[in-house]
Amino acid sequence: MRNNVRWTRRVWEGFTDLRRTPVRFAFHLAVARLITQWRSLLIIIAGTILAASIGALVPLYTTAISQVGMLQRLDEQESYDAHVSSEITLRPYDWADSGGLELVSDQVTTLTNTLVDENLRVIDDWVEQVVGYGETVPVGIAQVLEESGDEVVVTQVRSRVAYYDNWEEHVRVVDGRLPQPVTDDTANDTNGAPVDMEIAISLDTANTLSALEVGTVINLNWRVQPDGDLLSASNIPPSYENNRAFTARIVGIVAPLDPDDAYWMARMGGLATPLELDQKDAATRNSWQYEFLALTSRASFFRAATEYLPGSQSRIGWRIVFAHDNLPFERIDRAITALDDFEINMQETFKEAINPAVRDAQQQESSRLDLQLEYHTQLTPRQERSVGILREYDDEVELLQAPFTLLLLQVGALVLFFLMVTAALVRRGERREIAMLQSRGALSSQIVLLRGIEALLICALAVGIAPLLARALLTALGPTIADTDDFPLPLTADVFAYAGVAATVTFLALMLTLRPVLRLPLVSAGGAARRSESQHWWQKYYLDAVLALVGLGALGLLVSRGSPLSDVNLGGQKADPLMLLAPALLFLALGSLALRFFPLMARLTSRVTSAGRGLLGSLASWQVSREPIHYGRITFLLALAIGIGWFATSFRATLANSHADQAQYKVGTDLRIMERDPVLDVNRVREASYYESLDDVAAASPVLRLTNIRLSSSPSGPAGDILAIDPRSFGPTLYWRSDLGPVYTPLDVNTEPELPPRGEELPFLPDRMGVWVRFDNVANPYTDEEFSRASVSTLLRDIDLYIRLLDADETWVIVPVEPVEVEYTRTGTDAPGLGASSYIYSGWVYYEADLTALEYAPQGPARLVSYFWEYRNSGLRSQNGLRLYLADMTLIDTAGTAQPFPVFSDQPWEFAHDRVAVTTGRIAYNTPIRVTNRSDLLVTTWNQEEGSRTISGVLLNYPDLETPLDSIVSVRVQEDNDLSLGLAVEPLNLDNLDHVANRLTVGFRPVESTEYYPSLFNRRPEEGVPGDSFMVVDLRELLYRLNRRPSGTYYPNEMWLRFEDGFDNEDADDIAGFIDQIDQADEGGAVVYSHTSLAEELDKLQTDPLGLGLLGLMYLAFIMALTLSVVGLLSYAGLTAQTRRTEFGILRALGLSSLRVVGGLALEQFFVMFIGIVLGALLGAVLADQVVPTLALGAAGEDVIPPFVIRVETRRLIEYGLMMAGVLLLVLSSSLLLVRQLSLSRTLRLGEE
Repeated sequence: MRNNVRWTRRVWEGFTDLRRTPVRFAFHLAVARLITQWRSLLIIIAGTILAASIGALVPLYTTAISQVGMLQRLDEQESYDAHVSSEITLRPYDWADSGGLELVSDQVTTLTNTLVDENLRVIDDWVEQVVGYGETVPVGIAQVLEESGDEVVVTQVRSRVAYYDNWEEHVRVVDGRLPQPVTDDTANDTNGAPVDMEIAISLDTANTLSALEVGTVINLNWRVQPDGDLLSASNIPPSYENNRAFTARIVGIVAPLDPDDAYWMARMGGLATPLELDQKDAATRNSWQYEFLALTSRASFFRAATEYLPGSQSRIGWRIVFAHDNLPFERIDRAITALDDFEINMQETFKEAINPAVRDAQQQESSRLDLQLEYHTQLTPRQERSVGILREYDDEVELLQAPFTLLLLQVGALVLFFLMVTAALVRRGERREIAMLQSRGALSSQIVLLRGIEALLICALAVGIAPLLARALLTALGPTIADTDDFPLPLTADVFAYAGVAATVTFLALMLTLRPVLRLPLVSAGGAARRSESQHWWQKYYLDAVLALVGLGALGLLVSRGSPLSDVNLGGQKADPLMLLAPALLFLALGSLALRFFPLMARLTSRVTSAGRGLLGSLASWQVSREPIHYGRITFLLALAIGIGWFATSFRATLANSHADQAQYKVGTDLRIMERDPVLDVNRVREASYYESLDDVAAASPVLRLTNIRLSSSPSGPAGDILAIDPRSFGPTLYWRSDLGPVYTPLDVNTEPELPPRGEELPFLPDRMGVWVRFDNVANPYTDEEFSRASVSTLLRDIDLYIRLLDADETWVIVPVEPVEVEYTRTGTDAPGLGASSYIYSGWVYYEADLTALEYAPQGPARLVSYFWEYRNSGLRSQNGLRLYLADMTLIDTAGTAQPFPVFSDQPWEFAHDRVAVTTGRIAYNTPIRVTNRSDLLVTTWNQEEGSRTISGVLLNYPDLETPLDSIVSVRVQEDNDLSLGLAVEPLNLDNLDHVANRLTVGFRPVESTEYYPSLFNRRPEEGVPGDSFMVVDLRELLYRLNRRPSGTYYPNEMWLRFEDGFDNEDADDIAGFIDQIDQADEGGAVVYSHTSLAEELDKLQTDPLGLGLLGLMYLAFIMALTLSVVGLLSYAGLTAQTRRTEFGILRALGLSSLRVVGGLALEQFFVMFIGIVLGALLGAVLADQVVPTLALGAAGEDVIPPFVIRVETRRLIEYGLMMAGVLLLVLSSSLLLVRQLSLSRTLRLGEE
């Protein structure tokens, strides 16, 4: 109670004292003092502005990083979700009397553009383009055969005729040309049969559906069902009665110029992009498995919709593509509102459209036509549990503000401590002035008022200037800390508010430093003989020990978790403030605990130097030991600055190195390219020698990568990648860290696999190859006389035959074998009447393969490797006893001379299933009883499971290797399958290899297991993530096995390129220029259809929002630490020299030279700097080793592969040390100049200050 009364009395007395001092007079005196003595207060002014700038940085930096992070978040989303898609359905027949579909489409497009302008363009330049499009109803297709004009239904495949605004400007032609509207000159195919339009298909479609290529004519028939049957007339809806089939010629194969362009976002309904083949898992033959778009001109689309499909619903839609770069983060709420308004208006416009079939105005009001508007975007909520991409990110930013604020506050605390230290030094210099005011009768409260007004004016100035300085700093550092030149930094009210808060804290700190000076007795005003206390106030109450315990606990939690991010209850992660504060707490606490020994070290040093004969050491150590708090503050400040600088540089170096390691690991080399050979119509890279001949390429290696392969004999086993490498050239292309272990290869570099020669070499390279073919079905009960009749029509209608050759360039050549002559035989007698002689089918058909008609010219010598055929089963049921005969092969040269090539009876042929419906078969060389007129004969009999078609064949001298394929497996594959190294495993089924069932099995034997391999990942499945696994095999051995399919044409599909040292492999523009150099699409050569580069991966890794934020903050921390180190030493030296002029003058009067006085000062500085540097470096190194790994992991993403290694930017630290040495020399030089100007008479005058 007594204490409360005492404090109340003091407050009242202080208020009474303030009433005696006119505030106006104090204000004028404070302003006059600031104007006349601004030089002595310059350090405090600069420190206050710096502290307020730190406050302004909090909202500015958070907004800037939020903007960059928002763009990164939107870039990571599927384009289909990050933009807007909408469409309506129109039946051309309904709108025939309203101007037709094309006119109505123009009108609704105008309406949509009006709504876009009214709702979405309220944010300037946010809408980049509105892409209108049209798609017909999907219809079945049939291939029109060139020779006969017959139609072969492509089962389970359907197509939509489509047009997209300016689609021709967003594609590159891989093969052929772009479609044009049909004219009288272009309306006929090669046989003169009319076609209704020209179309282009995507490269993905052409790769999967091999029957579709440039020049193919297809019939698009809406009546075709998935199983190939036609819809019966009785089941045709009335509205479809006017629909009819139409034909189209494929004139081009196209690929997107930029597959990531939002223009090619996925189609409505979750379908694939317009240039992708939409694939579905077909459970039965009565469902569609594939759907693709047939891109055509605008006129051809409307012709298809109105003339051929008038009774079917056609889609008219719009894709609204945004330029998210122009969406300011602070306008997210406005963007969400605009999107909601746009959706509502679209619903009102198209959900209640007027029915054109109703003519009466009154009936129109009650009869509205629902145009089945479909609308999609994930930018705003679409489901009850979805909050939308923009709102979700805005909520996350609210969470990010906490860690960013805390990390900036760590820097702010350092600035505040610097300000308190320098303010204390300034107050030491003001002791005589304050003592003079007190001796003239000034009350403490009046002095506090005067100094308070000064501090308030300084803080007000800081609040006005700091936001501008903070914005200028972030603008200058934007490219460094955020990897962007476009750094949005609006000066909002929050910026000035945060600066005001920081200035208020600074004001309180300045006022607190005045209190100890006011409490000094007047006799101690000079301060020359007064000793300071040995401990700071926080050390007396063991606050540093408490902070150390909290910091160590946070550090332990951080290390155990491995990341400063923690899971939240509703999913996702957020930064844990306690763990983020761990470095700051430990810096302060451990530094303070270490400085408890500073007075002891100073006294010991003083005793040691006093025992010697040197004077300077004694004076310097005596001075330090007399005022341990004063020198301890400077040492503590220097230690914190150096420690934070060390920590920040370590973090930057570690994260930057981790980014480089991750990119190099993921790519494996500088550039991986995937090419397509348009002549062979296969994915194939050119020879490595071609790339090695280029000036910028140092090494090249071919690779075959198979993705999403089941790496387990169990159907539920993990799926992963198979990488087939060539050990002879693989090593020189790699980036690899030695700590990850060796890069194993399945075979030694000098070991050649034992692969037997395949096929039979042709005696010469013929122009044509002839063969006699016959087909029958053992299961049919033919008599001897009927045997030869029923087979020819089936052979010509349902079987396509091919020869596969392997030429001298290791190129697989597929040659179609076409029927040329049907053989007849004579039967009956010459007598007229019943049983008279006639000619009937013998059952044999002569076929020829024309090599000169191929676009590719085979290089001799060539080898015959296989025959294969596609058999179409119209009944779709399983069939047994199908039999194909091949006989009497001949080779025909340029002159037309035929040379027999007996290759069937005496060669090791083998039946092989290829793909689609599964077949089993056998080979026979003996001639059936009823077939005796062929000498060199091969008979193949097979059974087919249920299916519409199958591809099977026979292999010539292509033995199946009995030994399993040596392989390197990932640790996950080994553990999941319980594999033992060196033991063969059950053969793996490489199904889905070509998007069709093929039942290709390959046996493997794991010889090594590893966790890391270039471009491959070994990751355990996590929640929502299936994980990764891999297998590495020899390229030559795998290709041998894969190409045992009779139609197999497998080649290396990737080329790994390592550039010369002079090539900038991290510049995306240089990479793009190199790709343009090797892409021969315009010349009809190899087309680079995809690539993965080190430069692109680095760009992706360096734009992570949280990583950018932490990296930028650490960079700012380093700059602040460097600045405070320099300014702190200069301030300390300057203010100390001014304060100790009397001491220096007396020493000069006692006979010490200027150099010796400065030498003593240098020893003091050296002692302080040595302790500060050692302590700061120790704290920085220890905490960097413990904390940086977790921050790097959290910033770059969890489970970083490969694991990071701690890096220290030695060059930065050396520059830091050199700068500190330069500062010390500057301090000593200025001190020397000051001491030389001193005289005893001037020093002892009280009014000097």
